[in-house]
Amino acid sequence: MSRVLVVEGDAACLRTMGLILRRENLAVVTVNNAMQALTELFSTPTSLIFELAIIDVQTSTTAGIDLVQKIYQAKLSLPILAISGFFDQQMVEGLSAYGCTDFLRKPFNDEEFVQRVFAIIKK
Repeated sequence: MSRVLVVEGDAACLRTMGLILRRENLAVVTVNNAMQALTELFSTPTSLIFELAIIDVQTSTTAGIDLVQKIYQAKLSLPILAISGFFDQQMVEGLSAYGCTDFLRKPFNDEEFVQRVFAIIKK
C-alpha cells in the first residue's frame, strides 16, 4: 500500500483530501503544518517511507514553500505534488527547481486529484 503525506493548513481541505485518498486504498498521514511534516518525514522508519507528499504551498500556517525547500536540501527522494489556489510562473519555476513533480490549482475535483496522485506514484 502506498503511503502519502498530506500537508494542508485548512482543516476541512485536509480532512477531505485524506478521505479521498483513503477511499483509493492509500495509507495517508495528514498534518496541518510544516513542523509536523518534517517530524513525520524524519522519524519514519525506512520501511514506511512515503511515496508522495502533497503540500499546500500558499498558506501561512504550513510554510509550504519552505517545506519543499527543506525536503530538497535534505536530499529526500520524495515526489511532491504542490497545491495552491494560485500559481504564477515564478512560483512554478522556483518549486520545480526544488524538485516539485507536479502542480494542482485549487479548487480541484476529486477525479483530477486522484489521477494526479496515481500518475506520480506509478512513475
